[in-house]
Amino acid sequence: MTKTTIPIGLPYPHPTKTYWQTPPHPLSTHRSTSHLPPSSEYIIIGSGITGASIAHKILLQEPGAEILILEARTAASGATGRNGGHCRAGRYLEFKDYVERFGVEEALKMEVLEEMTVREVGKLVKEQGIACDLRDVETADIFTDQPQFDAAVAALEVREKVFEGRVEAETLMKHRVWSEEETKKELLIPDGVGAVSFQGYALSSYEFVCGLLAILIGKGVNLQTNTPVAEVEQVKKRGGMKKWVVHTERGVVETGKVILATNAYTSALYPPLSEFLIPTRAQVAAVRPGSNIAGNPALKRTCGLNSAISGDYMQTRMPPFSGAGDVIVGKTFPRSNSRTV
Repeated sequence: MTKTTIPIGLPYPHPTKTYWQTPPHPLSTHRSTSHLPPSSEYIIIGSGITGASIAHKILLQEPGAEILILEARTAASGATGRNGGHCRAGRYLEFKDYVERFGVEEALKMEVLEEMTVREVGKLVKEQGIACDLRDVETADIFTDQPQFDAAVAALEVREKVFEGRVEAETLMKHRVWSEEETKKELLIPDGVGAVSFQGYALSSYEFVCGLLAILIGKGVNLQTNTPVAEVEQVKKRGGMKKWVVHTERGVVETGKVILATNAYTSALYPPLSEFLIPTRAQVAAVRPGSNIAGNPALKRTCGLNSAISGDYMQTRMPPFSGAGDVIVGKTFPRSNSRTV
């Protein structure tokens, strides 16, 4: 049987304007040098949260490492600059399933990793003073489908039993389970059957990553925006040494280590992934409601609304940040086991 692959091209050169990138960050079209260097110790393709985080981690382990970041469009302008602005750990919903599929120890690792990552993002923003509208929030998964809510409660019960007596339990996030009555009256979801809330963050991930990029540039990282990569190939040099050659419309750069932080566009540079990494389009909208909604208690939290056919998510921009009062609403595609991500 012939396998079908979906051809993926480079990022569209003229994407739609986004809420978060209006106005663009001062680094949006930054080029650290007027020309590309002939070589670099590391080349990271993609300047979003993945690329910036990898560069940050490399410098923590190898201060002074030579890093070149290539971005096809403007800085952090892809999915990083176009999402709902949530920083929350939601994989607890799959914890029971993970235990059954991968075993207790692997499920523990995934749970701890996600929750640690959320805490580390908040810690990094605060320690570095990155202006990205970060705020601590209570976030809730709200359910209108009884089987989904029952499954969430069951996952929490398994999670509690597994972590009981372990050192990791001391740092785990605490979850509150809401009754149907509380969900309808306090969370204002008429069709709600229950909810689970926990601590998280709301922020502008675009401003966060651009702020991190500014720190990296200050440490010597070379950022080159509007430099799409057309091809990555490995060649054998004299003496049998292998090098990666990165081809762009502005020139060619050699490196010993190349990292694809290209999200949905990865298979354009590494076609074998086209079978597994399939890009999809979601939608996020910024809504400016009337004054009657001011002070509504539901706006104090961020939330994910889980139904039998889809998952919506919401946060509200709060003072003193720009756009205060705007409601950011996103929607995932219908699926049989939907949840907010």
